[in-house]
Formats: sequence, structure tokens, C-alpha cells
Amino acid sequence: MDNEAARKLFDERFVRIHRHLFRFVAVLAPNREDAEELFQEACLKILEKWRDYDAARPMLPWACGIAQNVARRYFERQRRRGLPLNEVLLDVVAETQHRLAAEIDARLQKLPDCLQQLTEEQRLLLEECYSSYGSIKKLAQAKQLDPNVLYKRLERIRRLLFDCIESAITQE
Repeated sequence: MDNEAARKLFDERFVRIHRHLFRFVAVLAPNREDAEELFQEACLKILEKWRDYDAARPMLPWACGIAQNVARRYFERQRRRGLPLNEVLLDVVAETQHRLAAEIDARLQKLPDCLQQLTEEQRLLLEECYSSYGSIKKLAQAKQLDPNVLYKRLERIRRLLFDCIESAITQE
């Protein structure tokens, strides 16, 4: 395979796995901002190393290995600032995420249908929580609500979604 064809194949596979890769990184990171930073750093490293990828093997484990190394370096920098890194925990989380990937995908496929079963107000609240305001405290301030009230509302919505997804999975 020539260099151009190899790069095209690499790019096609990378596009297919990027969502899974972000999910993998998000599990390793302590918050969304760190996850996004780690994901960007991992993507850059993966793209730099594209020639090392063996097209005869699945891309996701290879890419996750690179992302895990990026996360290790990130946590090492954090450790120098006084935040501990537990290498064993990082490995266990990564292995567990790989093992549960199919189950997570099945649940994610049920999520859009379950979101449609929520009221418009519930869907709007979720959207505001996870995209517009960045934190529940900021959203509570904007809505002039006690943050605890907002947390309780979100807890009920999440429970409804969880129950809907569980029911859909068990009916298969």
C-alpha cells in the first residue's frame, strides 16, 4: 500500500474511533476540561505517529494506548504540583473501560429514544446543564435557584433516563 493510501485508511479509521477515544480519555480525566485537553493532546500524538499504526490490527486499542500514555504524562505533571497519581488505578480504569465499551455503546444507542420521553422542560434543563453554563452552580445562579434544588431535579431526570435505558436493554 502506498503512503497516500495508507494515510487515507488511517484517517478513515481514526474518524470512526474518535468518539470512543474521547470516552476513553474522559473516564481517565478528573473533569471535562482536563478530558478535552487530554483528548486534544492524544489526537495530536496519534496523528504524529500515524506511520507506526499497523493497518492489519484494530485502531482503537492502539489509539487508547497512546492516550493512556498521554494521560500518564499529564498525571505526572499534576503529581509534581502535589496531586497524586495512582498508576494501578489508571491501568484498572483503562482496562475496565475497554472491557465495557460494547455495553456503553448499546446504552448510548438507547439514549436518544429515552431523551425523547422526557418533557421539553427536562430536556432543556439537561441541555443547559451540559452545554450552556459549564457548571450546575452557574446555571442555578442564572435561574435564581438554590443549587441543591437544581441537583435534585437533575438527579430525578438522570434516574428517569437510567430506568428507561435499563428497560430498553433488558427488553432486547
